[in-house]
Amino acid sequence: MIPVRIGALLPLLAVVTCQPEGVSRASYAAAKPGSVWGIPSAATAEQPGARPDSLQERLGRAREQVRNGQFQEAIPLLKQLLAEDSDCAEAHMLLGMAFRSLASPEFIGEAQAELRQALMLDPRLHWARFALGRIYLDLGRHDRAREELERGLQGLPDQPLFLSFLAEAHRLLGEPQRSVELSAKALKRSPNLAVARYHQALAWRDLDQPEKAVRELEAGLLGEPVLPEMLRTLGELYLRTGKRGQAVRMLEKAVALDPSNAEGHLELARAHLQGHEPDQALRQLEHAFPEGTPMLSSAYFQNLEADVYFVLGEANAAKGLEEAALQAYLRVVEIRPDHREAHRRLARLYGSRGDTGRSSEHARRAAELKRTSMRN
Repeated sequence: MIPVRIGALLPLLAVVTCQPEGVSRASYAAAKPGSVWGIPSAATAEQPGARPDSLQERLGRAREQVRNGQFQEAIPLLKQLLAEDSDCAEAHMLLGMAFRSLASPEFIGEAQAELRQALMLDPRLHWARFALGRIYLDLGRHDRAREELERGLQGLPDQPLFLSFLAEAHRLLGEPQRSVELSAKALKRSPNLAVARYHQALAWRDLDQPEKAVRELEAGLLGEPVLPEMLRTLGELYLRTGKRGQAVRMLEKAVALDPSNAEGHLELARAHLQGHEPDQALRQLEHAFPEGTPMLSSAYFQNLEADVYFVLGEANAAKGLEEAALQAYLRVVEIRPDHREAHRRLARLYGSRGDTGRSSEHARRAAELKRTSMRN
């Protein structure tokens, strides 16, 4: 998942949509400016009966705070503004963006509600639709993400960020070729857009063309900003193709740039395991999900947690710690009952203990999963 900075979008988000005092909602809606971006004209700004400057100044201050990543400061200010004018669409949009950017699961529902309210008040707030699409991607609701991004593109045709994340939605829906096409379209409009290059690389990887994926990522590292996700994926591809030294260096850079991301620690742990360094792998896994880490209840996070426990089992097995390995593999199949490799490991470990009943059960389950995967 890519944390696109909201600040980069704010030049496109300068929307003043708060209803003037003394003007009916119907009259206000009819008088709203018709700009694609919703930016009011000078004539509109000078209309009699406009809100006092104090409210608009506070809205402008909140906009700047969101632009600069000062979300904790923006949230109480935006709540205060909405207490005064609950029909201020921009305030709802900015509050939704601020909630989402806190990157905490507890605020995702509030972010969705604010963004939906903004769009109900003013359907022209296309960047509210973009933020809502991003939330759906985070939640694994890829169909809904695609719908929101496609609707946004109706108002902002060929907008590169919309195209790039629509490409990712198609990839996650199992359409990597369509993802390549949309990413290419985004890059044609904005050749230096790193996130579009990253999404195209993921699509090439899914199409089993790692050389093209590596080429895209290496080209992306020459520009700015360098996304930790690009470094992680490049490290993963290096590891897959036997370039372990390059993989470790790339993954260490990714972890340094984004130490809170579990994927970076997980991939680096895998690289250390491949180099027969289980102690270093275990150290990385300690940082993947520190105690108390909140997680979204989505398939993405469930799979990630299962992967962390599986690598934990592998590292403990490499150290000869059979009980710790067994407990880790049991946790894997608790999270993901269809994890074939974990069932295979459990069959072997229970067999080595003479527990033929449990060994046979896990071996049977692993065989069933193999047959299912072959049919699919």
